[in-house]
Amino acid sequence: MEDLKGFSEKDSLEVAIWLKSNGISQEICDCFEDNEIDGTSFLELNEMDIKSLVPKLGVVKKICRLQTSVSGQGCNSSSTVTPVMTQSTFAGPLSPPLASPLSTSSIDSSPTVSTPVDSDESTSIASSASALAHKEFVLPDIWRPTIMACIKATPEEQKRMLTPSIRNEIVRDLVTQMYAIRQKPDRALCTLVAKSLAKKYPFMKDTGENVSGYGSWEKKLIERVHNVRSAQVRKRPPPDGDASTPKKGRPKSSAILGRYPTLEVNDIGNDDVANARNLNLLQKELERDKPRKETILPLLRHTFVSRRDYILSEVEDINVARILTIHQALQLPYVLEQEIDLILAKKDVAKTAAKDWQTKWTPAILQHSATLTGKQGAMYKQNQKACQGHEEEDEKVAFLQLCTLLQKKGSSDSLVYIYEDSQMAEDPEEVCTRDPPRTAPRIACFTAEEGSTYFIFVESKVLCTTNFFSKALVLWFIAHYVFNLMYCKQVREIALFFQESVFGLPEKSKARGAAYLTVTSDIHKYI
Repeated sequence: MEDLKGFSEKDSLEVAIWLKSNGISQEICDCFEDNEIDGTSFLELNEMDIKSLVPKLGVVKKICRLQTSVSGQGCNSSSTVTPVMTQSTFAGPLSPPLASPLSTSSIDSSPTVSTPVDSDESTSIASSASALAHKEFVLPDIWRPTIMACIKATPEEQKRMLTPSIRNEIVRDLVTQMYAIRQKPDRALCTLVAKSLAKKYPFMKDTGENVSGYGSWEKKLIERVHNVRSAQVRKRPPPDGDASTPKKGRPKSSAILGRYPTLEVNDIGNDDVANARNLNLLQKELERDKPRKETILPLLRHTFVSRRDYILSEVEDINVARILTIHQALQLPYVLEQEIDLILAKKDVAKTAAKDWQTKWTPAILQHSATLTGKQGAMYKQNQKACQGHEEEDEKVAFLQLCTLLQKKGSSDSLVYIYEDSQMAEDPEEVCTRDPPRTAPRIACFTAEEGSTYFIFVESKVLCTTNFFSKALVLWFIAHYVFNLMYCKQVREIALFFQESVFGLPEKSKARGAAYLTVTSDIHKYI
């Protein structure tokens, strides 16, 4: 017989694996995992609960027998199993609630009859411990200052001040308090707390037709509880001798060599079962008419290790086209921005670089260029004239001038290996394959009356698009890191400027040329 206490500590994935090992189909196991049924929840299920998840009566009976084999009690529609409740309280990654924490000392461990917590509650709380925990939960009257300011505001101001960040603060404080009274808060407790919140503070109610008034709060609480539980599982120390050694990414290019940090497997996760499931969920999400950003980004974080291992592997036939066939989400700009954050172990790398290019490096390049004379001064005036009247005129002039200043003497025009202007009537799929073939990342600007659209090409394939020139430059640079590509030799100096100055990633593998050091030094004087 499975150990009762040990079983109650299983998470939803472990329960699904246990069901699979006992002959339950994968489809039903996935259903249990999707409903976040962990060991404690499984022991609380009655026959009616199982029937709502499983369509076939024979399978229902089999699951009831499995539950009985663990708990030693029967499974029927009128009685439930009382799970083992441990006395330790959660001390996870959340900070203590600002409201006074509720004491669990008053919770009686002896069995009692569960009572409904609200008159319109359709289902009663299954176990006595759960019922008492729900009964003990009381919304705080004192919150952190930002939330209190929203609560005390006038009715007209309350809706405006209830921003997503304030909502997240409320959810974090509530979940912290839920963990203070229950080691494993369940869906029923989340529902109760959401209803109580909407009832106590009417301005927090959901609006619209056919809504419960608390559905969005219930969803956020459930998601937060799930995230805390996942973080708790990831922080468990691995068994002795089972700790995996994370790989250290190494790009092929000498220009961006040796800068990837060691990947923390416990923070990102590379469990084979979970990884396969997440890739499947990601594929289904991408098949939607409008893939949801809030769904895609977490799935990509959880599959980062396996994806990075594949891109950095030594397989000869790996190219961008093949990578995008397997990982289609890498064609989305916001995914590329998250990917560079994960690679460099930093936050908001792309946004910071785009902002610095606009506010710091563009003015510096323009001020330096205004002091130039002779041929370089004439080229600056020519670049100004070429970009006159364009959107983001200063940013374009600064970029063209940077290409002019860093172009090596006697070499061909380096700009064509990074940027070109095209007409909107042209087909981007044809433009990206023009002779001579340019496999390195580059940008093409397609201009129409409505404005400009910037296409980022990689290895003769359209990667993504954006309407902003500064963002196009950032995506162009990021593509080298994401797909592990070498800098094209014709634009190496320009790429190094973006790497070292705009992105702040120092490169120590090779010495710099005198011309490069002179130009960058002159530009830095105006920062």
